[in-house]
Amino acid sequence: MAGGVAALALGHALWRLAPETTVYGFDRSLLGGVHLVSSVTGFAVATWVAAGTGRWWSRGAVSGVFAAVCWLAVPVEEPVHRWHLARGFELLGVPLVAPDLAGHGLYWAEAPIVGGPGEPVLMLEYRRRGAETVGGSRRAVQVLVRRGSDLTAAEACATPYNAESWEDNRSAGGCQAVSRDRWVRYGWEGRVAVFVRSGSALVELESHGVEEAALLAAAETIRLIPAEMLGRWHHMTSTVAFHRMRK
Repeated sequence: MAGGVAALALGHALWRLAPETTVYGFDRSLLGGVHLVSSVTGFAVATWVAAGTGRWWSRGAVSGVFAAVCWLAVPVEEPVHRWHLARGFELLGVPLVAPDLAGHGLYWAEAPIVGGPGEPVLMLEYRRRGAETVGGSRRAVQVLVRRGSDLTAAEACATPYNAESWEDNRSAGGCQAVSRDRWVRYGWEGRVAVFVRSGSALVELESHGVEEAALLAAAETIRLIPAEMLGRWHHMTSTVAFHRMRK
């Protein structure tokens, strides 16, 4: 009985600290090691303490350490998950860059998916400060960062991420050059996207509710963004969304 309780307690603590498999790109079956470690350790500690073969203080010390590990998992869960997310963004293989969009703040950073079947991409969403819930994503600015490889901004405009969403009969305008390294694509219902190459990154800024001039201005402000900041933002916004769904 004591061994089962100890194994469950340790397993619960370890699961709090385990990363999502997509963050590091490993098979989910490997997380079975959490069950194995918690079961073996929990039963071993409970059996040894109950047997009374060691000195009383050594049994007390082991029990205390075991309890501390289980208890500490609660306060360290959040920083550990932020750390995992930051490492995932670093492993994504995409330059971590973002614009400074006037009047807007970073609202959402899509969790990194390492080793997925599709093209790796950093997906960010910016919303107007003080009016984040007005208009939802249609009034927001979506920023997609891809690996530059050998593509130019013109080629990125011709082959945008999620190209199927642009293949609409109502799509208007196609791609137009603003400058040698700035291209704009126009879609239906006011959709507009700016494509720019920044170092080794291809950056796409698009929106239904923000004017082309604002997107072009934002394209001039692209700079590096720390992986820790992305991890913090994703964790924070995911937590807020979770609590909203529970209400």
